[in-house]
Amino acid sequence: MPRVPWEQRRDKLSGALWVIPVLFMAGAIAVGGLLSLINIGPDSAIAPLLFRGHADEAQKVLLTVVGTLVGVLAFVIGLTMIALQVAANRYSPRLMRNFLRDRPAQIVLGLFVAAIIYNGAGVYIVGQPAGTADTNYPRLAVTVGLGLLFVCIAVLVFFVDHMMHQLQIDAVLARCRRSTMQTLATEPPGVGRNCGKQKFDMPPPWAIAVRARHSGYVQTIHPETLVAVADATQVTVRLVPTIGDHIVEGTPLARVWRTSPEQRVAEHGQLVRALAAAVTIGPRADHAPGRRARLHPNRRRRIAVAAHLRLSDRDPGHQRAVDAALQVQPVRHGR
Repeated sequence: MPRVPWEQRRDKLSGALWVIPVLFMAGAIAVGGLLSLINIGPDSAIAPLLFRGHADEAQKVLLTVVGTLVGVLAFVIGLTMIALQVAANRYSPRLMRNFLRDRPAQIVLGLFVAAIIYNGAGVYIVGQPAGTADTNYPRLAVTVGLGLLFVCIAVLVFFVDHMMHQLQIDAVLARCRRSTMQTLATEPPGVGRNCGKQKFDMPPPWAIAVRARHSGYVQTIHPETLVAVADATQVTVRLVPTIGDHIVEGTPLARVWRTSPEQRVAEHGQLVRALAAAVTIGPRADHAPGRRARLHPNRRRRIAVAAHLRLSDRDPGHQRAVDAALQVQPVRHGR
């Protein structure tokens, strides 16, 4: 089985904001269950550092922590969405996608969710019947839950500072430059329009068409998968679209043929599955950050000039236009 489907799933999961919070939530439940089994005696060295009070008091503290964290999280997410919307309208819609893929933002959200789930589960664990004053409850678990409140306050300050820097035009330009240079430096040659000097034969009249299963933009192409299937079936495969092109469902995605019309291509189903694994078609042309393409130097310059004009037009200040030109300068020279 090819490894391409996993890479496609990894690209999708990296842009999902819920993955890390779900992992943190599961970890919080597991850690809370383990800490609830630990009973710290009064003679222990860390006993003075633990929460003091009865079980009903601990339950009220945990409920207060949960309510506080939920309110702060909702308030911060609302303000962040407003700031992102304003910045996306001013600079580029790419900012919203960058936020979804921003690892520090995912971790901060995960910590808040983990703290809420941990303290919410703690309310259930330390709960006692009304009117009782039981002192036998997991004090260590309650103390950790209270400590998570201060941890969330600290990461909240970090998150605000991080987002204020990420929304600046200098950071947007630098991130676009880094992602573009990584794509140009790491992707294999031979994929993409105007790449290289090698000329390819046109498909013969007896070539069969493998059609696209759905409409969208070509986001990634993994040529190693197609090469392996073409060698195994002894056929020639030529893709019709290239990176960034839009394709309509039912139109030719690739043309396949053998050297003579007498040699029929009988492995149509295998080729369809190989193309589905090798070519990712999605709703946006720039959705996958690791899309595989090697661009001709002239096309690099066209991309750089287009980025320069777009970014300088978004922020018409002279200094911003100069910053945009400086950021895309390495892309123009392929460095």
